[in-house]
Amino acid sequence: MSKFFILIMMFCGVQVCLAQTEVVRKNKITSTVTEKYNTVIAADRQLKQGLYQALYNKKVVLAQGKYVDDKRVGLWRFFDKKQRLLQVFNYDTGKLVFEAPEDETSNFRYQIESNTKDSILITKPLKQGGRYFGYLPYLRFFKMPDEMLGNNEGVKIVIELFITSMGRVAEFKIHTINSFYKNTVKIDPNQLFEEDRSFIPATYNNAPISSSIFISCYINKHGELDMDTAE
Repeated sequence: MSKFFILIMMFCGVQVCLAQTEVVRKNKITSTVTEKYNTVIAADRQLKQGLYQALYNKKVVLAQGKYVDDKRVGLWRFFDKKQRLLQVFNYDTGKLVFEAPEDETSNFRYQIESNTKDSILITKPLKQGGRYFGYLPYLRFFKMPDEMLGNNEGVKIVIELFITSMGRVAEFKIHTINSFYKNTVKIDPNQLFEEDRSFIPATYNNAPISSSIFISCYINKHGELDMDTAE
């Protein structure tokens, strides 16, 4: 057998092995949100590689971008459940390209840790991933209190996040309220993945400052915490 033929066989064998290590993954983030991406199995770990999509009800794109060696790269686009563009973020530069405007109908409220009253000089904190997809990791920590099982009518749930001037989640609380019951659960921020603890901090006069975010949520028909964006 010639060396040339052996080399061809070895090359083909490598190609087959590489093909076998690439797997398409589909994971449920929630009962209504599914993520789809390619995984390359390298040594003892799995790396996200190539196109990533998160879909609402299997058809509405919530997030779309690209992974290289398990890291988000380039421009990522994030949408709400009606596929309205909420945010464009450039992971190569670490810069926000676009953030959809927010008005009084939003289910988000912000509290700035500053004595200033000049709102023109203030920017709100922002989450990479936009005001829907970016906050899904926090919704998954909700658990219905035993006292309210089977009686969630009129329940108001508010997620509270305290963001430091360094853009880190320092406090994470879930408030559950209705006419006869009020409860606050504190979640250890160390339970979050590293990327879920990272924010673009609020600023005053271009200087980062600490802030709090309050998100009004509801319990959907699947018994999970969910939220809507403004019309």
